[in-house]
Amino acid sequence: ASLKGKETVDASGLIVAPGFIDLHAHGQTTGDLQIKAQDGVTTALDLEAGVYPVAPWYDSMKGTAPIHYGATVGHIAARFAAFHDGIAIGHWAINRAKVAGLGANPYGANEPAGEAELQNVGAAIRKGLDEGALGIGFGINYTPAATPQEIEAMFRVAAERKVPAFVHTRAFGIEAIREAIATAKKTGAALHLVHVGSSGITDLPEVLKLIDDSKAAGMDISTEVYPYTAASTVLESAMFNPGWQANLKIDYGDLAWAATGERLTQESFERYRKQGGWVILYMMKDENVEKAIAHPGVMIASDGVPFVDGKGHPRGAGTFARVLGHYSRDKKLLPLMEALAKMTILPAR
Repeated sequence: ASLKGKETVDASGLIVAPGFIDLHAHGQTTGDLQIKAQDGVTTALDLEAGVYPVAPWYDSMKGTAPIHYGATVGHIAARFAAFHDGIAIGHWAINRAKVAGLGANPYGANEPAGEAELQNVGAAIRKGLDEGALGIGFGINYTPAATPQEIEAMFRVAAERKVPAFVHTRAFGIEAIREAIATAKKTGAALHLVHVGSSGITDLPEVLKLIDDSKAAGMDISTEVYPYTAASTVLESAMFNPGWQANLKIDYGDLAWAATGERLTQESFERYRKQGGWVILYMMKDENVEKAIAHPGVMIASDGVPFVDGKGHPRGAGTFARVLGHYSRDKKLLPLMEALAKMTILPAR
């Protein structure tokens, strides 16, 4: 029988779709989530960086979030607590400058974990899962001192609890992605590789083939992309430890200081790195981003970072509209229904 509602909406000439699920949304303030709602997002999950401690974060979101929310337990923040006798911090993205750390920093990014720290990290992650975390989030590039053995131990927790590992890999390019896939295969953990456009950079075609081959071999593995060619993070993070040019395959002039838009030099890089703040990384090619957006099974997610004083990376506000408008409608990279599936049913599954 047909249903009769209290209100009828005339949708003639329009598209009706489920709300979009953003698997990679760092901006978890009321304002950030209101902006996401205007981009069609009805569920915003911070699954890469995650949060720690988990229960207080969920409590803080009650009554303040205009859309659905959720998070993993974050390995970065749990590691911070392990190096600081259990001192907790809030949402990692908001505290990114504090956690990511600079040089020989006190925040657990560049110090190898001893047995006591490993035990503490594992206990913190298990506690976060008990408190409702949706998986374990890793930002290995931001904790370069976390050895492959440490990451494997935490993947084993994910496998044991039957939750996914959401991973920002140790470096950029196919070798780091091979490391993550090999660890998932060894431990039996389900693996989600975040922002494949930036993680794969110039190796993207080979990375997509490796992911497809791993799926075909029976692995539970997925990935996502945001529809922009520039990334963004904080300049004081461990991502910019010595050797960053070889890792990112860019140089000083490919970085822009977000506050002013100026391209950096060695001198301004060193000055701003001591100061701390957001930087834009021009590190991806259009053709590779387009390959990822059109590739079957690659989901759309924003990697949206918090808006501060009304400023932030456009991916936090326009990711889903840009895919539907620019890439599907205008460039005809993928049909509308396929684009919508990458925002709805695929992340739901």
